[in-house]
Amino acid sequence: NLPLADATRAFRCKHSGDPMRKIKEAQEILLTGSEYMTSLQKEAEELNKIKLTGQQVQTFIERLFPMPNEEDEKGYKKVKDNILIRRVQMMSVFLEKEDLANFDFNGYRFMSAVTDWVDHNDGRKTANGAYNRYMSVISGSPLVDMAYKMVKSI
Repeated sequence: NLPLADATRAFRCKHSGDPMRKIKEAQEILLTGSEYMTSLQKEAEELNKIKLTGQQVQTFIERLFPMPNEEDEKGYKKVKDNILIRRVQMMSVFLEKEDLANFDFNGYRFMSAVTDWVDHNDGRKTANGAYNRYMSVISGSPLVDMAYKMVKSI
């Protein structure tokens, strides 16, 4: 998720072994974290400059959750209803999420809404929910990647 201001970060290491090596490892981790946060801040500033209209946001959400062809999908009505629910949920996060209220309609707000929606709608209630969440953390979310490409294309 792009807004990481409230995230807690911790570093643990064994208390045995070469203490100088542990200090070096800690320095490398801190440097990597610092570089990441600097890069994240620059990216957030760039996304903040990309102005969006309500219609663009609606179009992006429709592209994130496309409707299947009626002939191609078994159980079309159920699939269609689920897609409509997802679209409404995503727009609701974009428009109503309290921590996004201070941002204009822009790329940062949209990306934050998408990442928030993905984080809270990851299938936790399914048998594979924990695994899917883990894989999303490891490899990233395809939905977030798609949203990012759409925003950056403007």
